Amino acid sequence: MSNLYKIDENLLSKLQQIISRYLHDTHNRHRKVVNYQKPEDLKKLFDFDISTEWVDDDQILRLIDDIIHYSVANQHPRFFSALRWGASIYSIVGEWLTAVMGTTMYTYEVAPLFTLMEEYMYSKIAISLWRKDNHDGMMLPGGATVNLYALQLARYALNPEYHQSGMYNTKELVIYTSDQSHYSITKSAILMWLGKNNVIKIVTNEKGEMSVDDLEIKILQSISMGKQPLLINATSGTTVLWAYDDLELIWEIAKKYNIWYHVDAIWWWWVLFNDWLRHKMNWIKLADSMWRNPHKMIWATIQCSVFMTQHKDKNLVCNALKSPYLFNDDKKYDACYDTWDKYVQCGRRVDVLKLWIQRKALGDQGISEYVQTAFDNVAYLKSQIDHSDQLLMAHDPDCLNVCFWYVPTHLVWKITRETIWEYFDEIHQITAQIHAQILSHWEMMTMFTTTKNLPNFFRLAIVSPRVTHEDLDFVVQHIQELGLQIENE
Repeated sequence: MSNLYKIDENLLSKLQQIISRYLHDTHNRHRKVVNYQKPEDLKKLFDFDISTEWVDDDQILRLIDDIIHYSVANQHPRFFSALRWGASIYSIVGEWLTAVMGTTMYTYEVAPLFTLMEEYMYSKIAISLWRKDNHDGMMLPGGATVNLYALQLARYALNPEYHQSGMYNTKELVIYTSDQSHYSITKSAILMWLGKNNVIKIVTNEKGEMSVDDLEIKILQSISMGKQPLLINATSGTTVLWAYDDLELIWEIAKKYNIWYHVDAIWWWWVLFNDWLRHKMNWIKLADSMWRNPHKMIWATIQCSVFMTQHKDKNLVCNALKSPYLFNDDKKYDACYDTWDKYVQCGRRVDVLKLWIQRKALGDQGISEYVQTAFDNVAYLKSQIDHSDQLLMAHDPDCLNVCFWYVPTHLVWKITRETIWEYFDEIHQITAQIHAQILSHWEMMTMFTTTKNLPNFFRLAIVSPRVTHEDLDFVVQHIQELGLQIENE
């Protein structure tokens, strides 16, 4: 058995070789995205068993090889199955360093450099958002957690006494969000005992954009029922259609009724680098709070999300308890640098390091070039679909999601977007069948989904800077070939 307290240079060297080989292999278009196995088969193929006996390093290394072999290659250039793509080498370096150092964030004395690094990153983001210093930020695991924190902050801003006395004998608090928004808004409402029924879904247009008229109508309905509006959640980049709500008009409603204005802005960074979409984010500066997701936008390793608010004074005290064993005002430094108390959790990972290293290495120009490549790829794929008789766009892409149908041969000259409803069942079924065949081949990976009562359609998220026109040609050809095979059967 290896000495746990000894640095095993041989193990580290071999592990480095395995990881380096993986990073090269996963970019190989000729390997599968995953060596898929059914659950019952994978349980037999992989050695999950942990016994009382120790195993040597060679066995551990062999198991690591198996882990790689049976896992999805998220960095594969034909991985289109999520709103993210692997991670850049710079972010990976930051992740490794974070793991090796084992630092936890709660007070300045245990993480001095990283505390200042977070402060710098929040300031840089705030300048691009609000052009002022009265801001605060938090590094959180993911968007679902961010939306929970936003609701917590909105409730505190509405009435700080809720933290003292609870919410007994108070008005019901109501949240307004589009019918295309992320499900975590509803989950957060349930966790906070606000109730699923008090999450009011606002109708959206065919693009998936929130109806401001319907928003105001439903706010007035809530008030007439004796309820208290708490938060409006606008979305800048919905999960499926990638729609951008009208941030200025929604803000006017929020201001009119004095409601906290939160923006789920997972994709705002992409838009800043795109001339024809940048205007959609001009009014993000009006948000009380917002968040972005670097592990989806700019290839940071999971997990890495940033919550920002213009209300520094409220954010610092919203969750604070000033536990004396960690916090006191007679330290050698200003206690404002002790960041733990504004979080619900205590110790947390140094997520800022991987983000900072990546931004430092690439700069704005490097990210801009990657983003432009992604938009060029979307335009190319849309062109290929438009020129195909058997593929039909379900929605003109507003950003980096490309949504389309496969059209069976006998319907090629009959189906349009307007008439797709007439053949709902057939389109719905063949999309799922083709996707099942994609999973059996595993030469690419994509999703199929439905929204706004449309029949199933394919959804490709084209965010990887390694995607080429060759990869997109493969997608078009592969889906058409599989569709024809199913028709012939």
